Amino acid sequence: MYIPSKPFTCLDGSLTIPYEFVNDDYCDCKDGTDEPGTSACPNGRFFCENKGYVGSLIPSHFVGDGVCDCCDGSDEYETKTVCNNTCFELAQKTQAEREAQRVLHEAGVAKKKEIISKSIAIKSERQTHIDELERDLQSVENELKEKEELKRQAEIPENQAKEKHQKLWDEQRAVRETIIRNYQIRDMFADLDTNGDSLVSIDELQKHTELDLDNENEFTIEEVRTILGSDSVTLDEFNTTVFDQISNSYKRLPKPTTPIPEPTLDSIATPSSPEETSTDEKNMESHDETPIATSLEHEKHIHDDTPPEFDDETKQLIAIADQTRTEFDQVQGRVLDIKRQIDELAQKTQAEREAQRVLHEAGVAKKKEIISKSIAIKSERQTHIDELERDLQSVENELKEKEELKRQAEIPENQAKEKHQKLWDEQRAVRETIIRNYQIRDMFADLDTNGDSLVSIDELQKHTELDLDNENEFTIEEVRTILGSDSVNLDEFNTTVFDQISNSYKRLPKPTTPIPEPTLDSIATPSSSVETSTDEKNIENHDETPIATSLEHEKHIHDDTPPEFDDETKQLIAIADQTRTEFDQVQGRVLDIKRQIEDLKKQVNIDVGIQGEYSAFIDQCFDYEEREYTYRVCMFKDAKQIPKGGGGDVAIGFWDAWTGPIENKYLRMKYVNGATCWNGPARSLTVTFRCGIEHKIIDVREPSRCEYAMIFETPSACDEKMAASSSHSTHVEF
Repeated sequence: MYIPSKPFTCLDGSLTIPYEFVNDDYCDCKDGTDEPGTSACPNGRFFCENKGYVGSLIPSHFVGDGVCDCCDGSDEYETKTVCNNTCFELAQKTQAEREAQRVLHEAGVAKKKEIISKSIAIKSERQTHIDELERDLQSVENELKEKEELKRQAEIPENQAKEKHQKLWDEQRAVRETIIRNYQIRDMFADLDTNGDSLVSIDELQKHTELDLDNENEFTIEEVRTILGSDSVTLDEFNTTVFDQISNSYKRLPKPTTPIPEPTLDSIATPSSPEETSTDEKNMESHDETPIATSLEHEKHIHDDTPPEFDDETKQLIAIADQTRTEFDQVQGRVLDIKRQIDELAQKTQAEREAQRVLHEAGVAKKKEIISKSIAIKSERQTHIDELERDLQSVENELKEKEELKRQAEIPENQAKEKHQKLWDEQRAVRETIIRNYQIRDMFADLDTNGDSLVSIDELQKHTELDLDNENEFTIEEVRTILGSDSVNLDEFNTTVFDQISNSYKRLPKPTTPIPEPTLDSIATPSSSVETSTDEKNIENHDETPIATSLEHEKHIHDDTPPEFDDETKQLIAIADQTRTEFDQVQGRVLDIKRQIEDLKKQVNIDVGIQGEYSAFIDQCFDYEEREYTYRVCMFKDAKQIPKGGGGDVAIGFWDAWTGPIENKYLRMKYVNGATCWNGPARSLTVTFRCGIEHKIIDVREPSRCEYAMIFETPSACDEKMAASSSHSTHVEF
């Protein structure tokens, strides 16, 4: 890639430059690959070979900065900084750490095999039991299907009989309701017909002022006529047009009455016509002040809405269906019991709490203290959130003002920048044209070996690197295809040939003389063959260096740095920068307040137990010292393994969830998605809580590869029920 005798092409293919431009402390390539040994390119990378250890890449701007970044010191090769070669020591240290790990794993694997052996036996026994239960379940489920079918068949005639019974009862109830309504109509009509003429007149109805609903304290003849529809109505007309209008408001007048004869179902089935009921109406001329239908008090059965008993055939069908339902429920109960046993075996967990009775008694007192503090902290936190939210509203309003000022300042700034950029783009386009024209003239002069201001087939055929068909022969026809004729002048070379060959073209290894230095005027555009004859004669002999190397003293042509802004634009930028700075400052305050609110709300929303008993763990970290490592768990955040011999921390998990047993999920928590083991799973940690007087880790193990287990004692895990049982001593005979 870096060959001094050849031009250097940027790794991204964007530019080819003379090799002299490599490591010249000037960044020519956009990808920074021309400056691997200097800090000229901000995106460049320097490779540390680090013999005896591990090679590494560092940013190019670290090279020559006086700081030893490579263990072999190769990044400071051009400075006076003395870098000791520490690669051997680092390699030895890494090897020692690996050996310690190997010994530890060797001992652990033996224990692991023992655990696995026991686990296989237990798993086999449990699976055998599950298989037996599943066979039983299959048998009982088949029986359940049979019982369900028997139940379905028994319920068909049962439901038909019940529907028939219900239909008959609905019909009887409808007849009863009709009888009651007809009796009420006859009774009200008789009460109103005070003169016994089998008519209710305006005068008779007008006495009932409670029917005047317009609240004008006068029940006029017109209002009464509106209700009756005429000057008087018969019983049939009263039934069809008047009764429903007045039944809800009607009251008897307070005057002595005689009881109305008890009605029978036949006598009151329908209201009789005036002629048919004249005798009855004469008996109703006097009646008491009691409410309408009170004469039915001895016929309460009319109001009784209790359906009659089923007949014997229906009762027998119900009994058969009840029996099938009972048998179905019994078998279903056996199915559920077997499923419960299977679930218990498949998800069996154990909690070791009973032996900690005395410890729980002491721990509960501490737990209550924690809960009390938790309540106070939660209240303070909420107050703080409320204050921050008020501050946020104020600062957000200020931010809107600053944003508007920034917007107004950026309008003229952007206009000035666009104008400046447009001018710069035009200048850069001119520069690129100059460079291209110079390269065209230089290549043409290199090919025109006889100085006749033409490039012929013979001259181009010498450049076999342009033969791209891989047939090892650059034929005259292939050359003519490129040139388009037997020879081309400079203009024709510019328009048809240069772009075809520029990427593959190489100079022939023959003595040359330098090409005269070009000026911007002389190479602005390729001259015609006539105009450039003098120049071309001077190009007859030229050296073996790559094309465009004569520009090494005119690096400004490659300089892509835009010119400075004019004073007016600078002033507009300064004003806009000030508004942006003020906007950014206020926006920073908004983001800071939002972050504080978010952090506090996260703390509020953390599940710290039913009573907040684990609230003391928020923002708290706990360490456990082991022979080679320090284990650190930051509750509700993450867990790490820190090597004591130096080296980076290893993440063994991030807070996931409470995973304790059903009866108390707060006895275990899980940390997942830690650093991935070599050829293994992502690390994880399970923290099991036990009752204790203090918050402390008492053990950390790795029972399975990359799966860590931690035992943590805390008052928060103490059980009130277990503590309460300590006050009742029990005598035990041994």
